Amino acid sequence: MPAGDIIPGYNEFSEIVYKSGIYGPREHAKDVVQMALENLGFANRKALEAGIRQTRLVPDEDGNLRETAIFEGLDFGHIQECVKRLFGRISDFEEKSGHALVDPTVFVPNY
Repeated sequence: MPAGDIIPGYNEFSEIVYKSGIYGPREHAKDVVQMALENLGFANRKALEAGIRQTRLVPDEDGNLRETAIFEGLDFGHIQECVKRLFGRISDFEEKSGHALVDPTVFVPNY
């Protein structure tokens, strides 16, 4: 959370809230993600993805618009797996270099 580090006891509070189940991924999607999308002028995530797809259209030699992107839309599961693999490689490097004994990098999911 932005500014979580300046709120006294925030880590403990957020852990208790998470474990109690009163605020989780669904509530975050509704209260935070949806609000951010609406403030950006998008009705929902599908509307954002449609806008992204439109920005990927470019004209060919005949003036017809064609898709230029490799990916269909935002695949959050795929992105998360890529980030986890990246943290795995960082962890492997830190183990080999000895940095893991001093200050290891830890993957903390943001949900």
